[in-house]
Amino acid sequence: AQVAELVDALVSNTNVFGRAGSTPALGTKPLKFERLFLWKFILILIYRMMKQIFFLLFVCFGLLGVAQPVQENTFYFNLVDTKYNFNLAEDFYQVKIIQKNNKIEIKSGDFTYEILPIYGKLKLHEHTLACSYTETFTNHCNFLIKRKAPFGEEEMKFGISNLLDNDFSKIQFIQNRQIAYVMPQNPDDRFYILKAGKSNFGGRDISCFLYDGCTPNWVLSEKGK
Repeated sequence: AQVAELVDALVSNTNVFGRAGSTPALGTKPLKFERLFLWKFILILIYRMMKQIFFLLFVCFGLLGVAQPVQENTFYFNLVDTKYNFNLAEDFYQVKIIQKNNKIEIKSGDFTYEILPIYGKLKLHEHTLACSYTETFTNHCNFLIKRKAPFGEEEMKFGISNLLDNDFSKIQFIQNRQIAYVMPQNPDDRFYILKAGKSNFGGRDISCFLYDGCTPNWVLSEKGK
């Protein structure tokens, strides 16, 4: 009888399915449950660490965005058309100016000048026009100027780069395309610096770099002198 009871107990402890009311012997419980628990704990730990890392990155980039706001500069210009004796600054009170949807329309007698931005935002400023642009490596403004007359329409694509904030220039209407590259502020030693005079807006007056009908105000000098 004792041998039968020992055999019965051994069978009950080693049976995979077990029997009702039976308890597995100590040390015979499978290890896969412990491994699953360990992996679950590791995954939860990694998840929480990733959340903290992403939160810290979000805060850091947010602070950088606040510390370094986007800089907007302005280029002021006066539209001149010597062929038909037009000067916006001088004829400001004799012309009709309409500004709508970032487009400026100037009506002077039988002529209409339309200025449409390609890059930058156009606006009126006192007796002149202004192009606001985001500060980048090239610092440029681009726009299209159309001259409409009873005998037809002509247009000029104008672009200027390497600007500094508050630069000013007269722009002579010339049919077709005109692109200007102003010298950078700190060019390489091999180049020369063209030093411009001051404008009424606090920046450089670069009119004579673009416009032939004025007295030169640029001085050619070697860098460092």
